[in-house]
Amino acid sequence: MGFAPKDNIDRLLLNKYQKAQVDNVELSKNMTVPAKEVLNAMNDFADVQRTMLFVQAKLNDVCSELNSKSARYKSYSLKRRRA
Repeated sequence: MGFAPKDNIDRLLLNKYQKAQVDNVELSKNMTVPAKEVLNAMNDFADVQRTMLFVQAKLNDVCSELNSKSARYKSYSLKRRRA
């Protein structure tokens, strides 16, 4: 690493962290997820989304049916309006 300290604070920080490992290969190997697990997670997410869309469509149908059944229409008599 070609870092030169510019002042006293940089020099102290450089001395403190110069032996710290930045690229830990073992850690990065443990953090990777196999492609099959990623695809399984994506499949589960798609199943949940599909189910949510189905439930939303069913809820919309029930709500619109309920609204149409509970609607109260006023009947207007044309004779009363003209008189």
